[in-house]
Amino acid sequence: MPREAPATRHTRRDGEAQRRPQRPSGDLPAGDGGNDAHRLAVGDFRVETVEVAHVVVVDEHVDELAQAAGVVEEAIAESGVSGLERRDDVAEPARLDLDGGGPARERTQGGGDAHGDGHELKSYRCGQESGRTSVGDVRIVVAPDKFRGTATAGEATAAIAAACRREGHDVVEIPMADGGEGTLDVLGGATTSSTITGPLGDPVECAWRLKDGLAVVETARACGLLLAGGAEHNDPVAASTFGVGEVLDHAIGRGARRIVVGVGGSATTDGGLGAISALGSPHRLRGITVEVGCDVTTRFVDAAEEFAPQKGASPAQVQWLRARLEQLVGRYREAYGADIAELRGAGAAGGLAGGLAVLGARLVPGFDIVADEVGLADAIGAADLVVTGEGHLDATSGHGKVVGGVREPCHEAGVPLAVVAGDVDRHAGPVDVAMPTVSLRERFGLDAAMTDTLDRLGEATGMLLAATRRRVSS
Repeated sequence: MPREAPATRHTRRDGEAQRRPQRPSGDLPAGDGGNDAHRLAVGDFRVETVEVAHVVVVDEHVDELAQAAGVVEEAIAESGVSGLERRDDVAEPARLDLDGGGPARERTQGGGDAHGDGHELKSYRCGQESGRTSVGDVRIVVAPDKFRGTATAGEATAAIAAACRREGHDVVEIPMADGGEGTLDVLGGATTSSTITGPLGDPVECAWRLKDGLAVVETARACGLLLAGGAEHNDPVAASTFGVGEVLDHAIGRGARRIVVGVGGSATTDGGLGAISALGSPHRLRGITVEVGCDVTTRFVDAAEEFAPQKGASPAQVQWLRARLEQLVGRYREAYGADIAELRGAGAAGGLAGGLAVLGARLVPGFDIVADEVGLADAIGAADLVVTGEGHLDATSGHGKVVGGVREPCHEAGVPLAVVAGDVDRHAGPVDVAMPTVSLRERFGLDAAMTDTLDRLGEATGMLLAATRRRVSS
């Protein structure tokens, strides 16, 4: 009796291969994906994956072989895995280990089969070649953003990765950021600090990074809203980016040749005027590559309406701030010959991005800067599954944020993506949740999501893995 290949399982009922039940609908399953004895598994993967190892069907009779092979073909088609390649020559070269545990059987001369009864073996391989042949060797890239106020990107990554490892998976941890708060940490963390002028004029200690000529500065640590005491204590008209310019000046003085400025979380809407003043000379950045990591595409003058209310500005102050930004457009054009009125992203950090742009800085999507530095695309290309996430998933998450940024290389590489979010806002606009998604708030309640975030992330990851298992086996 031929042995069944470990890469496929099927049960028999009245001499026929049993077909799998339809995939259940509704909420994501909280269990382990159901009873495998009642499904035909396309490979023995525990998560949805582009690579489905070898699915080998061996039988003693031609008609049963054809029937079983048809079921396998149907199962693969239903799984949504693309790139099906049918091979009728798997008995060559001469040795096959059909049960994964014993010596491989020699090819016989009985018509091209491996067990001498004249029947062929048929093998199906799907998707990309990764060089891994063990069905248990599933590589998962974990690449979430921070969960604001409850977990840093590094903490969230560790919690999700631990849950994956508990199920025996190979995990690559890549904490991510979109250029805003958390960028410094995911790019290696601070190596030094400077005493600078805070957003409201008080001295603050600003941590930043300098290594091998690359400096990383976060505006939240120089002119952040938290440094001003939050929106309720901020003075949105007086708040200044002067301290950002001081840090940039220190970085240049200490040998930085390239500077990454992560903008986000600022208390300011001064159009970068403070930072320019601190640098002193418009030529201070000459010969220095400055990249401003933006997570928005807001125009310069629109920064007032879009961001100032979050920083404590009243409606009257918003109008005053907009008028100041409109004046700065003209002043910058006259002084530096740079027109930033329509520059995408110039309104980031209350116009700080635009102010630095007039001195020659490049405005770059913050996610792209981080992804390039950490080698995200290469890691995803070698993965079977990617898990990402953020604290608040909404209609903007696909534009400049980590979830949308991670989705693009996953799509290009054909690697499945799953998302765990602190909350999913389905009211502010349509949320793209085509990928498996778990909301901590919806699943565990607001209190648990906010106070027990790391443990709940682990539980949610288990649900995602169960969901992706079910997607493969249904």
